[in-house]
Amino acid sequence: MIPIFVLTLKGSRRETIIRKRLNKLNLKFKFFYGVDGKNKKNHNLLKKNYNKKIAEFNLGRKMPYSEIAASYGHLKIYKYIIKKKINRSLILEDDAWPSKSLKKVLMKKNFPKKFHLVGLNCYDGFVEKKPDFKLTKKFSIHKAKTHLITISAYLITLKACTKIIKKTKGKVITVPDWPINFIKNNINSSILLPYPVIIDDKNFSYLRSDRDLNTPKNLLRKILPNYLINFFSLFFYILHIPFLTGRYPDYNFFKEHFFDKKIAFLKNLILKNLINTKEIYCEKKFYLEELHYKVDAIKKLY
Repeated sequence: MIPIFVLTLKGSRRETIIRKRLNKLNLKFKFFYGVDGKNKKNHNLLKKNYNKKIAEFNLGRKMPYSEIAASYGHLKIYKYIIKKKINRSLILEDDAWPSKSLKKVLMKKNFPKKFHLVGLNCYDGFVEKKPDFKLTKKFSIHKAKTHLITISAYLITLKACTKIIKKTKGKVITVPDWPINFIKNNINSSILLPYPVIIDDKNFSYLRSDRDLNTPKNLLRKILPNYLINFFSLFFYILHIPFLTGRYPDYNFFKEHFFDKKIAFLKNLILKNLINTKEIYCEKKFYLEELHYKVDAIKKLY
């Protein structure tokens, strides 16, 4: 069975919750205890494992310690996977809530080698509507067409881990999702549908709030309604304004995380051949039925 690694903070409430859940599902797992970025005692350790120059060039801003810690935690697991030469692993953050059917996925013996990273839940990005591979009667793998945010629950191969550690030199150079461009590095990214895992973070994240403090504020967001913001943002990103003004100094990062997604959105209005994972995040039909009650709870928070 594919081994499970869970990233959490020792003694946290989330550690207790996910431990109980995985035990109930009779799944073996290994905890990786991350570093609490809010504790000043850990700041020197995080600085040693953080390439400030590259990270700020990529993001166009400083990374708060909580964000560095999150990235560092995933890199720590990749290094372990490489050391133990594990061909494929499941990595869960501690706000993930796995379904009963997840075990069937992990026991699949003929998992195609070409799928280097498979998200079991996804916050953002576009995938092909047509399945690339039928994994089981229930589950299909859909290939990514843009950068995907799948960091809370994903399957990853030894090859992907090796490339990430080689390119980053084992240090944090950007946000956890992801430190390298998968397309340029020949890493096949995808998602599994219906989702066998739901992210139950109660719509609250210390990392998100800390990140917001280091992100330039957009006054228009306080004035204009969301539908107008979304409309104008299309032109804002397609015209490369954030790159030209220096908000995102690294063009490759800007193109991968923003420009390509806006183009995919426009193309999909006509072709309708892609799934916008942001739009399906709270849609029951994209989750296993046993997770529908969780979807209902999450909908109330959005």
